[in-house]
Amino acid sequence: MLNLIAALQDPRPLGNDSFGVDLLRLIISKNFNHDQNIMRHTTEINGHSQALWPASSTDMLLASYTHCYDLQML
Repeated sequence: MLNLIAALQDPRPLGNDSFGVDLLRLIISKNFNHDQNIMRHTTEINGHSQALWPASSTDMLLASYTHCYDLQML
């Protein structure tokens, strides 16, 4: 997990085998650019219908990764 976080924070270009990390960067930049969006999307991805809660960047990353992985398995 720490390696994935470090890769997301690394500004250097990634190789062809890094599609998953590139996808996470895209998701985070497009969907998680505001605190309310972070909370809403994390809630939806985790399947909870309860009130929104503050999501840390790690929670956001885990939710994004889980969601992307689930989509790849379809």
